[in-house]
Order: sequence, then C-alpha cells, then structure tokens
Amino acid sequence: MHDPPPAPAEHPFPNRRTAGLALAARLERLREDDPVILALEPGGVPVGAVAAEVLGAPFGVIAVARIGEPGRRVGAVAEGGPPLIDHRLARSYKLDVVALATAREEAENAVADRAARRTTPIPDLTGRTVVLVGDGIATGRAAAAAGYAARRRGAARVVAAAPVATADAIAYLGELLDEVICVRCAPLAASLLQWYDQPLLASAEDAAIPLPGGERAQDADGVLAIPEGVRGLTVLVPPVDLTVAEALAGAGFATLRLEHADGLGQAIERVRARPQARGLAMGFVGLGQAVEPVLAAGEQADALVVAGGHHEPDPDVLTSITAPTLLIAAGEDHIEQRWVRDARALLRRCETHTIVVPGATHGFPEPRALERVAHATQRWFGTHLASVDGAG
Repeated sequence: MHDPPPAPAEHPFPNRRTAGLALAARLERLREDDPVILALEPGGVPVGAVAAEVLGAPFGVIAVARIGEPGRRVGAVAEGGPPLIDHRLARSYKLDVVALATAREEAENAVADRAARRTTPIPDLTGRTVVLVGDGIATGRAAAAAGYAARRRGAARVVAAAPVATADAIAYLGELLDEVICVRCAPLAASLLQWYDQPLLASAEDAAIPLPGGERAQDADGVLAIPEGVRGLTVLVPPVDLTVAEALAGAGFATLRLEHADGLGQAIERVRARPQARGLAMGFVGLGQAVEPVLAAGEQADALVVAGGHHEPDPDVLTSITAPTLLIAAGEDHIEQRWVRDARALLRRCETHTIVVPGATHGFPEPRALERVAHATQRWFGTHLASVDGAG
C-alpha cells in the first residue's frame, strides 16, 4: 500500500463521474484479477458504476448503515456481515449495553430494508477480488463492515477504494483489509467535503442510526451535540476534524461543529443563548486555516486549542487573550514551530502550553497524527473547562 499524495483543495472533483474515472485509473492494475466492484451506499454508487464500466467488471451495491451520527460514529453494519462496533468508543460515550444493542438492531433493520428494496442481487463473490468503493472514506468503519460481509460471501481478497480518504482511515483499513487504494489523501475527515463541487451524498439517503442520550440539533450555524452529564461546550471551527470531535464527545463535552468560520462571534452569541448551553464553559478549537478566526474570537472563550498555524501572529489579538491556550505544531514543519514560538511570546496574559507532534507535517496527514492532536485537545479541555456556574 502506498500513501497517496495530498492535493490542493482548490482542485476538487467536479462530480462523481470524474472521481470515478480517476479512481478507475488507479484500479487498472487490478484488471487482470477480474475484480468485482461493490459500491457502498449511497455515495459509492455513482463512483463505483463508472469504475466498473471502465474496467469491464461486474458491479453490485451493498447496503450499509452507520451506527452513530458524524462525530459520534461507533460502528457500522453491512449486508450479510456481522455488526462492527468500537466498544471502547461506545463506552466513552457512556452507552450502556441496552442502548448499544438498540442502535445495532436499528442499523441491522435499516440494512435489511435497503437490501429488500434493491432489485439487483449482489454478484457472486466466491474466490474473487472484491473492490469496495465509496466516494470518500472518513473513518473506514463502513468499509470495514462491508469487508467482513464480503469475506463471509467467499471473497478471496478485499480492497477498499475511494477517490479520497483520510490518513487515519487508510491506516485503519490497512490493518483489516488486503489493500487500500485512493487517488488523494485528505488530512481531515471534514475536508472530504472540499473534493467535490457537489456535496457528499448523505443526509436522508445515508443510513445513519443516531445514538441515544443527550441532545442534537442542526441549524444554519452547524451541528450541536450535547451528551448527558455534559462537562463543557467546545466549538470546532471549519475545517473540522471528526477525530477531534469524537475525542471531545467521548470525554463528555458538547460539540458545536460550525458550518462556516465567518461570523464566529455571532454564532457563539446565539449558542450561548440556547437553554442547553447556559452555564457551560466554552472552548474553541482551530486547525490550519481555522487558527486565525479562533484566535480573533479568543476573548470570548474559556480555553483555546490551535494547531497548524501558518499566518503572521497578530500582536493586538494575542495580547488580549486571557484564556488558557494550547499551541500544537507539526514536528516536520518549521514554519509552524516558529509560529508557535512567536505566538507564545505574545500570549502574555494567559497560561500557554506547546505540543509538537513528532514526524507530522502541515495539516497532520500522517496516520495517527490527528489522534495525538485529538487526545491533547481532550486533555487540555479536561483540565481547563468546567461549568461556569458549577453545574454539569
């Protein structure tokens, strides 16, 4: 398995047919294996159909349901396969056995319903090389579940493929499947959205079973999830990494994944006015391009985490911040490390701490690099965020 090179977000795939053609070129070396292309619903269908057409390969669709909404995904179920659940992550969300069993049963029912409505059966996979195709692989859990299902159907070799995938998903699937193939690597799960002029196929078409407990709302500001026994509210400014969001949710923090970085101050005021958010201390998270707007709004935060800064530090902004601030830099990016040093020198009115992620480059695209960022963020907020009024 070779790590694919990252590409600039200003050159997205205009549509899924173009993405399918690009992926087909990467899959060309599998032609002699006479593979079967199996698309993951929903977004993998248009991509996989194009790849199958180019390769002259049999094509099918496998029903998949994700367990948990984005940012709280704990597993997936694929047609004909066993449920795949990250029990450690489920425990971190304080899901009891009954709640998890209910979510799993709902996912299995959703898969059975989709399979029953499909008019074309899955091709025979016995002894075949099976290529599981999605339009983007964020966590890899759905592809892993489909991989187990394919092996149950007799597949001799299972390959996960997508036009774009995250580094963490590539590493995760590389340990479970025979190979992972993608055209480009996205450092953040949320940045998968930047690779298509058209949005990823999801929402009503995507079988995602929400987890019980807490509250969840979506509006023009973004997606707000508040677990039971919430410890504080964290605001993640786009581009939002789902690895960080999952780590914070698992530690009992509410997460607001903003839709846009513009108007951050106004969005925070609206969130503070919500009954569920009253009395909660608030932490801001910014990675890469989000560092600048997070720091600009830093006076409104109770704690800050910024990673991957590249812009020129603004002395007026930084000298006004009093919230404890964690600065994270990539170990192989000297611009980031210099930025951290310069920023820390200007943050004179607050507690600061610096973490350097060894071996990481700008954007933290390396496998497990973002996990280190996520865990550091979780620990920082665990120490510095508490309900302002002592509740929660």
